[in-house]
Amino acid sequence: MKLDRKALERLSGMSDAQLRAVVEKLVREYHLDLSALHISPNDMASLRNAIKTASDEELLNLAKQLGGRGRS
Repeated sequence: MKLDRKALERLSGMSDAQLRAVVEKLVREYHLDLSALHISPNDMASLRNAIKTASDEELLNLAKQLGGRGRS
């Protein structure tokens, strides 16, 4: 999965159910660690805030977890 600002914009535009499904899939398939962002995968408000405020460093760390090359 390519993780960049455009991907984050698409995620933030999803419904709560869609966003939850995507996040659960990423956590399950990639063993994604959301603790670095201090959020729970079930807290949609925190997820949306993390998406909007993610730093370049956080994006790179998440991209590494996904095995891709993050771009800001």
